Amino acid sequence: MTKPNDRFPLDWDNWPDILPKKDPDEEGKGTEKDPSPKQRREKLRRDAENGIATAQLELAICLFTGSDGFKEDRQEAVDLFRAAAEQGFAPAQCCLALCLYNGIGRREDSKPEETFMWFQAAAEQGFVPAQCYLGVCLVDGYGCQPDAKKANQWYLKAAEQGFAQAQNNLGFNLANGIGCGKPDAKKANDWYRKAAEQGNDEAQVNLGANLLHGVGCDPNPEEAVSLFHRAAEKNNATAQRNLGICLVVGIGGKRDPKEGMKLLRTAAQRGDEEAKKVLSKLGDH
Repeated sequence: MTKPNDRFPLDWDNWPDILPKKDPDEEGKGTEKDPSPKQRREKLRRDAENGIATAQLELAICLFTGSDGFKEDRQEAVDLFRAAAEQGFAPAQCCLALCLYNGIGRREDSKPEETFMWFQAAAEQGFVPAQCYLGVCLVDGYGCQPDAKKANQWYLKAAEQGFAQAQNNLGFNLANGIGCGKPDAKKANDWYRKAAEQGNDEAQVNLGANLLHGVGCDPNPEEAVSLFHRAAEKNNATAQRNLGICLVVGIGGKRDPKEGMKLLRTAAQRGDEEAKKVLSKLGDH
């Protein structure tokens, strides 16, 4: 099984309803009804300067990513996240916490407790991604006392609302008896499957491994290999290693030693220590 990522991704594209949806065909030529891109940028900046939290968040994301005609400026982006967060806007609170955790725009006196505080503020307002990330902090004791049981409660809130990373993290904790007493591989597989079906590569690897070995389910090497394929295509090193082994040995389908070795080398080059050990045993140094 793969442990959930220990660094949070800045993946707001996958967050639900963070900003009003834009019409992809709305480019305009500069009429009053349909302002030009320049006019939209100017209005967005004016609204942000006037303290409109949604505009501050939208501008911050544009500046962070260097999109929609704005030049990348991550420090200004973090300042805007903070301005909107201080108004109580949950998505901005979560964005600010993510930046602080990843060391982006962090003040000299910033501590893990501040990151935890912003995740908690957003989570308590019902912002689903923050509920998941707050769970990670509680498991690891980042900015707080470790409390895996409470972490699972937050994971469950987010998982029940369909947040794939929370579904995977909850599955991992259930599989390993973290914060829940006795391990429950069957329940873990149920959550892994929900996340895997949404394309979460960690869950695809975890469910695949359990299907391969019949942990909490009947063995199904064919489905396991299919899941490893899907995760490997997302450059998940563990999936590349597992798929490589299956192809070399001929598990869950036809043998393909050439492709299998290629995948094992790719995983090893990406730092997967187990892949390096397998290659060494196969005489590939």
